[in-house]
Amino acid sequence: MKISIITPSFNHARFIRRTIDSVLSQTGDFELEYRVLDGASTDGTVEILKSYGDRLQWRSEADNGQVDAINKGLRTATGDIVGWVNSDDTLLPGALARVAAAFRAHPEAEWVHGGARSSTSTTARCDAGSARTRTSGRGGIRSRAC
Repeated sequence: MKISIITPSFNHARFIRRTIDSVLSQTGDFELEYRVLDGASTDGTVEILKSYGDRLQWRSEADNGQVDAINKGLRTATGDIVGWVNSDDTLLPGALARVAAAFRAHPEAEWVHGGARSSTSTTARCDAGSARTRTSGRGGIRSRAC
């Protein structure tokens, strides 16, 4: 199972390393494809992206904002599962393993979501709670994975 994660960014050098590290440190029974779409930052973000070498894919170019960057990333994603993490947010350890496990346990699910935990630095974190599923109002399965 391949998970594609997109991070949109613009002038977030003060946050982006923590975000990238939280994604790249994810382990589990999945392959990770990670892309950062930067909107031509001028604050040192590009230098930080370069420091990761081939551990992630990135592009820095002018765009039309966060939604445009996310959409560009989603259009090029090749994963079985796709999602995004904003450049000032982080994933808790095990978050993507829980996502993969939820989709394996419920292959009929179309999407999963997690809770958020606010930290003292005002960044949101995916709460590492247990996976839960329930039926949505449209007859589908809704899974809470992380």
